[in-house]
Amino acid sequence: MDAGFARGLKEASPTTLIVGRLHLEQLNLDVDPQPLVQDYVNTILPVATDPNRMTAFDAWEAYNEPVADTATR
Repeated sequence: MDAGFARGLKEASPTTLIVGRLHLEQLNLDVDPQPLVQDYVNTILPVATDPNRMTAFDAWEAYNEPVADTATR
């Protein structure tokens, strides 16, 4: 979401909780999660800590529910 648009929403309704989310590709659940976590942090941190966004967004959502490849995972 555009930082200016979100800031306008927050100014119009200061008590509204605004949650940001970046669209990210599905995770490969068959690998070591540590590098995936670091990649996520490296991607989201510059966006979430942007001063224009920090005044508007109250929280950031992480990945959505993973999609299983098979019936056993």
